[in-house]
Amino acid sequence: MLEDDYFMNTERSFISGSIMNVRRAAEDFRSEYSDDLDDIDQADLCSRLSQPFRPHYDWANIGSYADERHRRRWDTIASSKELFDFAYHGRQLYDTIFPPGKELRVWLDKAPPGLRINIIWRPTTGAEWMPHVPWGLIYAGEVKHGVPVNPTAFWGLRYRLGYSAYPPGAPSKALGTLENAWSANFLYYGEDIGDATANESRWQKNSWSAWQNQFIVPTGTKPDRRGEIMDELSMPTKVPTSVVYIFCQCSVGSGNMPVLQFGSEGEPVRRTRRGKQFSRAVTQLA
Repeated sequence: MLEDDYFMNTERSFISGSIMNVRRAAEDFRSEYSDDLDDIDQADLCSRLSQPFRPHYDWANIGSYADERHRRRWDTIASSKELFDFAYHGRQLYDTIFPPGKELRVWLDKAPPGLRINIIWRPTTGAEWMPHVPWGLIYAGEVKHGVPVNPTAFWGLRYRLGYSAYPPGAPSKALGTLENAWSANFLYYGEDIGDATANESRWQKNSWSAWQNQFIVPTGTKPDRRGEIMDELSMPTKVPTSVVYIFCQCSVGSGNMPVLQFGSEGEPVRRTRRGKQFSRAVTQLA
């Protein structure tokens, strides 16, 4: 559909101006009413989030759950110059990309709220390409002076949008397949009965051992358990190792460097033998 002007207009010179205008109008609206857009009561939000989620299946009849204060404030905003300009330029973008009278425009005008619309517009489609179209800012409603703007006529609130502007790349196979990739589990090896970390570590070891391609470190076959952890972190035994799981005690040492304690006694782990600091790894895996 994107390759045929029978359906839509893909000329960059026409679309770029409309995109610039609607983005500028959206920013003007945001800057003028940012306090209203951010006016969310924390207690009310927490109360709503604690309730069971009840999705609205009929997007054409979504109920209003705003309180009276917010409704009165919205009545003012709906008739504001900023929102009018925003909707006007959104409608201009709609008319520019999907000219009235075209078959696709007729379909879109009749599309029900909540419809899933997938837009695939890539450099290889054959039509002149626009990589960053703000589809959600398109306004499908009528724009008239003196008539409040209907926010649900913006595409971002009217439809479920999907947009692909670039060809998908081949997925990386560097981490290996699920059948061949390993998970390296570095577990706390303290043995004190009253140590809660040791009790949890023993439970995890028993659980992970029953799973496929799980490598538990220390293995229990070498006397220097800390050294085995250091060696394995520097050079994994199982290749490819796609997942690294660390369960131990952690504290912050001098210089705010994370310190990992794998045993109830002994020197903690700060860096591998190759001199690679642990701070970045711990931050990413914590």
